[in-house]
This record gives sequence, structure tokens and C-alpha cells, in this order.
Amino acid sequence: MKSVKKCYLILFICLAAALKMEAQIDKTFWFAAPDITSGHGDFPTRFVITAFDKPVTLNNFSQPANPLFSLGGTNVTLKITAGGSTSTFNYVSNVPITIPANGALTIEFSSNLGPNNNIESVGSGNSGNSGISNTGFLIQTSELVSIYYEIEGGWGPFNADLFSLKGQNALGTEFILTTQKTGGVNTSFYNPQPYNRAYVIATENNTFITIKASVNLVGGPTAGNTSGPILLQKGEVYVISAAGFNGTDHLGGTIVTSDKPVAITMSDDSVELPAVDNGSFSAGIDLNGDQLVPTRLAGKLFITLPGNLGGTNSNPGSNGPNDYVYVYPVKNATTLKVNGVSYGTSKNQGDFWEIKNGTSSASGSTLVIEASDSVLVYQLNGNLREVGGGVIPQINCSGSQRVSVFRGGLPWHNFFLNILCKTIDVPNFTFSVSSGTMPTVNFSPVPNITGWSYAKINVGGNADNNNPQSGPIGPGTLITVINS
Repeated sequence: MKSVKKCYLILFICLAAALKMEAQIDKTFWFAAPDITSGHGDFPTRFVITAFDKPVTLNNFSQPANPLFSLGGTNVTLKITAGGSTSTFNYVSNVPITIPANGALTIEFSSNLGPNNNIESVGSGNSGNSGISNTGFLIQTSELVSIYYEIEGGWGPFNADLFSLKGQNALGTEFILTTQKTGGVNTSFYNPQPYNRAYVIATENNTFITIKASVNLVGGPTAGNTSGPILLQKGEVYVISAAGFNGTDHLGGTIVTSDKPVAITMSDDSVELPAVDNGSFSAGIDLNGDQLVPTRLAGKLFITLPGNLGGTNSNPGSNGPNDYVYVYPVKNATTLKVNGVSYGTSKNQGDFWEIKNGTSSASGSTLVIEASDSVLVYQLNGNLREVGGGVIPQINCSGSQRVSVFRGGLPWHNFFLNILCKTIDVPNFTFSVSSGTMPTVNFSPVPNITGWSYAKINVGGNADNNNPQSGPIGPGTLITVINS
């Protein structure tokens, strides 16, 4: 239910080679595409695979538990973007797909095409809200790439967000599901009913998972209880859905463990923030989610950048709250500081802190989050009343030297890039766009911590409903940020 398109991309950039491999760059990716209500717009969706300084061969794009899946399906469109132009081509079996150096491959799906070419992970029980799906994806390439999955959401687009695939960083044997816990899933407007869900994909045969629920789940268990072990084969996906629809009913704090590596996608479909928390606007209803990280990648030090929720069409983010941050401790008796000041009381595993950044009369700020022990962080961010969300990595092991994304939305939609980097690296940035002109980028130091800087860039337009104006970079443009 959108009047303007939001899209926030947070780019974590660093130069250290050791950190580069800890970023969202890899040759092997596992991913479960979330099941989004068609009543609010669930298609088209697309995978965007970006090459760096070497040509890339797509060695594998498959659903291991569904051998009938094919990129030759009538619901699939393939595009290559390179050198400022985009071309569409047909899939030919046994002919490798090559992505040019510094180019991108877009694999777009117009719909589910069952039973062979279903994209979304729909469970086998309780009207799709629990049980096993065979639609988990395995993507393998010849060289390092970055990949994100975009749900455009149809209708404008309306119910949209990006999911960043994290390669090896997505794999683990212990996860704490990280979600927002403020906005409820809308229960009035959309059919089928939206849900807050998690999707657990097995990377090996004979994988057993257990689920310790923090809230009541569809099909069980109830809050505080455990289900499993549940058997999954390679590429199968187990669907977990929150039974309730309020913010407090969300899956955050639920613990998933496994005996072999798994990856988890979290989706929070058609979320409506309370009007009192949404500036001068009535609440928008939007999708947020991400591919989660396991507890082995939890950290003690994080930086979040202020969002643009609230404000006015011509001045997004001018009042708040501008974003919400949720911090989940991995261990018991963990304490927290925000911008150097103790925040709340100590928390145990399964609990969380909520941080509202900004007020109805004051904009939010950068937040430096320090924990006494390892925590996981999720941020609900966005533009005006349109929300998006994602996992925030610890600053001690995040970042890549090169990140690319397509500018989405319509010409007058806001499209923000947030860049966080070490201050020493600021002079080394360059920006490349396949068309249009990149606006001036100004960095500011992050307060309350030494040696970090950030930039907020709107490469989109002015979404004022009375006078919409196109931005400097149009939809479909490939934007590449490089720190050399």
C-alpha cells in the first residue's frame, strides 16, 4: 500500500583483503525465496548477479530438490547489462551463460509456474505456513560475484524490498531469528493473509534442524517450546511462520539449530507501523526482510546510519522516528551501550533491545552500538512511510571493495544509498553509473567513534505527490561503488 517507492542500500566498504572475503562476495550461494502475498504484489522478482574485474560463467542456477526447474521456463527473462546497455536473451540448455567483466546478469521471474518452476518457498502444511518446500536455490559461479534478490512487488511497485545473498556468511548451525518487533502484519487488506516467516534451506542431505520458539508458531511449537528434529534433504526448505500478527508476535528471538550448515531467509510481509511512530503520516504497509547470518558472525560493535522514515515528501527523514534498531544477544546477561551511554537493562538469549532513532520533533542520528558480549542487529529503515529492513554486520568483519546495484522504482521515487567506511578510505571512492549522472557525494564523520565516516545519497527523484520530479539516475541504471 504505497504512494512512493523506498529503497535503502547500505554499503559497507573496506580495503583489507582479509575482510573482503568476509563480505557478501562469493562463488557459491544458497537462498530460499520468501512467499509474499499476491494480494499486495509478489511479482516480478529477480536475482541480480554482478561480476567484478573478470568475466564470470554461471556454472549452476538450480533447485537441488527440484530437478525439473529450468531457466528456460516461460516465467523467466534473462538480461545482461554491460557497457551502458542492456540486452535480453533466451536460455539455451547446456550453453554457459557468461557475464562480462563489470557487468550484471538479471534473472527475472514474472510469476510462479508450478509445479516445476515455482520460485517462492511455500510450505507443505497449514496453507503453506509450515512444512517443507523443494524450491531452495543453489547458485555457483566461476569467479567472485555479489548477488541480491529483489521483490518488486507489482502495482507500482508497492510491496518491495531487496535481500542480500551472503554466500558462506549465510551458512551456520545456530541462528537467532532477527526481526523487527514494532509493526504488526496487516490483517485487513490482503488475500492471501501476509505473515512473518523464516525459511531454512539445507545445504546437505540428511540435515536435522530444531526450532526453539520465542512466540507461538503456525503448526507449533508454542512459545518457549522446541520442535524437531526435522529432517531436510539438500535444497529443501522448512517454512516457519509466526501464528500472531502483532509486532510482539514476530519471530525475533526464535532459535534454529542444525547438525549441518543451513541458510535462513526472513520475510516480514505487509508490515504496518503504528501511526504514532510514523511522523505526520498514517502508517505505510510494506515488506522488509533479509538473508540472516548465524551466531558465529555476531559481534560486539556496530554502527547504524539514520533512516528517512517520517518527514515530508520533499524532505524525507526530517522528523522521526527515522529508523528502528533491534539488538539480539547471543549469550545471557549481555549489556548494551548506545553512543557511549548504557541502554536498558541486561538481556538474555532470546530477548532483544528496541532502539527508536529520532522523535516526532527531532531527526535520528548515527548510532554506535557496543555490547558486552556478542549480539546480532536488525534495522528497520526506509523512506517516508515506506519501510525496508536488513541485517547490520559488525564493523570488524564487514565490507567489500566493490558493490553494484540497479536503481529501482519509478523516475521520481527516492532511492537512497548509505555508505559506511573507514575515514582513511574516503578519498579512494569512485562511482560508476551505466547512464545518468552521479550526484555529489559528501562524507561526514560518525560521532561517538573514531575513524569512521558515512554518506547518504539520494540518486532518485523527488517523490512529492503534488510535483514529482525525476532524479539524476533513472530506473534500471547499474550503480557501482568502488573503493580502490
